[in-house]
Amino acid sequence: AIRAVGLRDGIAYPQVLWTSEGPKVLEIAVRIPGGHMADVAMHTSGIDMVEFTIRQALGEPDPLAACQRHVQQKALSVRFVTSLDVPDTEHPITSIDGLAAAADMPGVAWVRCHLQPGDRIPALAHSGGRFGAVLAFAETSAQAGERSWAAVQEMQCEFDAATAACA
Repeated sequence: AIRAVGLRDGIAYPQVLWTSEGPKVLEIAVRIPGGHMADVAMHTSGIDMVEFTIRQALGEPDPLAACQRHVQQKALSVRFVTSLDVPDTEHPITSIDGLAAAADMPGVAWVRCHLQPGDRIPALAHSGGRFGAVLAFAETSAQAGERSWAAVQEMQCEFDAATAACA
């Protein structure tokens, strides 16, 4: 799909859906992908796409070689945290605990939460409904998924009336 539109170098974000009639191109964008995919690429390939893009824009002769220095992981899991993971979506959050404990778990690269006390859990109507995420790695995809899920379960959201696990 990328070659068909003539892109020769740089970063592209293609979305291709495999159907019973074969592949269907949904989107091709010349940009760094969102949804933490740049982090996934960095942890699996060892390449920092943001740094690569900056170095390429500055005209460096071999930006790819300069960016291939990060540790590569075998399997990764990004687990988003949404309204499906909390029991209370009506009341404002008074606190979110367990983020540091989740981040310190084995194989967890990072834990992110985009809410603060006073915020409400957003509806899962678009990507903004993903208010948190965990990136975990392991030897296998199944293990990475278990690690990211366990980290999400460490997160505790407290609301006006009750405390409940985020998962």
